[in-house]
Amino acid sequence: MQKAGLEWLYRLYREPRRLAKRYLVQSPPIFALLMREKLREAGR
Repeated sequence: MQKAGLEWLYRLYREPRRLAKRYLVQSPPIFALLMREKLREAGR
């Protein structure tokens, strides 16, 4: 999970009540930026 950059997803799966607001409500703009960067890297 760490190598793929998806550790946050594993943590959300393990502790959804504690982390859902932080990861899914307060941070969505960062997810868009990260996804855009990953797609840009994949296109190289």
